[in-house]
Amino acid sequence: MTVSFVIPFHNEEKNCLLMLGKVLDFSKKHKLNFEIIAVDDKSVDQTSSILKKIAQRNLYVRFSAKLTDWRKVIPWVRRF
Repeated sequence: MTVSFVIPFHNEEKNCLLMLGKVLDFSKKHKLNFEIIAVDDKSVDQTSSILKKIAQRNLYVRFSAKLTDWRKVIPWVRRF
């Protein structure tokens, strides 16, 4: 079974790296089969570019941009 962490970010350029690092550390420590979906929700700071760079360098992290309607995400997540 794969655990999917869906984490929304909005103007979190100062915190996104730390947050993803904590989830990565926790998941690896507990030997989870996991993925992290980092969602930028219309940030106006550098959050989006930071998340893109992290996703390009880390196989566990995927990036999604500008999601504003969480009703579209919840059914997708629930089917897993």
